[in-house]
Amino acid sequence: MVPVVIALVPVVPGARAPGEPPFPHPKEGDLPAATAVTPSAEGRDPVQAVKVDERANTPTATTVALIQRRRRRRCNFSPPIAHIQFHQPSRPRPTPPYPFRITDLGHPTSGVARCADADDAGGVSDEPEEPATVALGPLVEVTDPDDARLDLYRALNDPAGRMRFDADHSVFVVEGRLAVDRLLTSRYAVRSLLVDDHQVQTVSRLVEITRAQGAPVFVGSRAVVAHTVGFALHRGVVAVARRPPPTDPERLLLDSVPTTPGGRRPVVAVLEGLNDHENIGALFRNAAAFGLSGVFLDPTCGDPLYRRSIRVSVGHVLHMPFARLVPWPAGLAQLRAAGFVVAAMAPRPVAHPGMPVVDLAELKASVSGPRQPVGVALLLGAEGSGLSSAALAASDTVVTIPMADGIDSLNVAAAAAVAFHVIAGS
Repeated sequence: MVPVVIALVPVVPGARAPGEPPFPHPKEGDLPAATAVTPSAEGRDPVQAVKVDERANTPTATTVALIQRRRRRRCNFSPPIAHIQFHQPSRPRPTPPYPFRITDLGHPTSGVARCADADDAGGVSDEPEEPATVALGPLVEVTDPDDARLDLYRALNDPAGRMRFDADHSVFVVEGRLAVDRLLTSRYAVRSLLVDDHQVQTVSRLVEITRAQGAPVFVGSRAVVAHTVGFALHRGVVAVARRPPPTDPERLLLDSVPTTPGGRRPVVAVLEGLNDHENIGALFRNAAAFGLSGVFLDPTCGDPLYRRSIRVSVGHVLHMPFARLVPWPAGLAQLRAAGFVVAAMAPRPVAHPGMPVVDLAELKASVSGPRQPVGVALLLGAEGSGLSSAALAASDTVVTIPMADGIDSLNVAAAAAVAFHVIAGS
């Protein structure tokens, strides 16, 4: 069994002696510093870990785990989270701190290294995989509200500014214990957690899960936390997560359709012009409650990953697939082509001329017959303005909810809950 040592992309600052290899192979116990590692989203196994001082970005105690291999291995460094640059040291080799920089692209001290067999075309070994080496995220006490490590948590009470900040930095904020709990079991990667010191024991499980995922946990007094976020954080816990690229609507449609004959008929919601984040959050919570397959939004709808939407949904936004449907309303043709009937929710008086109008019970009966469609897409508009004429014209039918005399509409989230229960409920 021969230990394999990993060399991580040195950057050579100057010339080397004739005949000297450009990147000398280090000996065991004489390794350059590396950064703490955690498993990536793809589940790659890290092969070495080094504790790093969060403030100085310098190693404090080198703990290198060498993987024993029976076969010759090729090692690739894959840093989806942190980009690491090593400077080739001149002889004699310097003592710590080692000359390297960490450029923060995500978790400030995380990266992933993986090994593959040199003679395997796909880079996958036929040997059993060793357990991953995971560096726990640090537990950090913060006493200064101007600490730069808290920059991702600032000005949460400025909606417009915060939405620009989140988009520019590809992040989103999750507030409250239940919502953070659902974040930690979702597909989204947590970047860090900020906890009021009075809540540390109460949310100890969330703290440990966050650290186990390699993310730092910052603990501060109520005054420090309030000064940082811009208001009194009564829930005592808030997280920042990485915002992924937008979901392809075609992929969401494919994932919505059952793969086996006789499977449950998918129901999706399609939203036009919804800008109230509380309505969006409530609607996503209803969609999760009644088992919808996903939510489509037109380009003018608000962000489902905005902090208030997530909080009102109690974190269910994080487990409900969604995608933007563009162009609008021509994008509704994608749903129809996939076998969905597009049913526009609207009061009877504003039904589009020539468009069939049915109530929910009639729609339920029509889609449950022998010629049933693949699925149902329930189209909902904003309160007040309702659906646009173009969206109504692009629909297959108009659906109404029978109500008492003198009442012609409901809050959009309430109307959605009724429709979801009738059409998608068991």
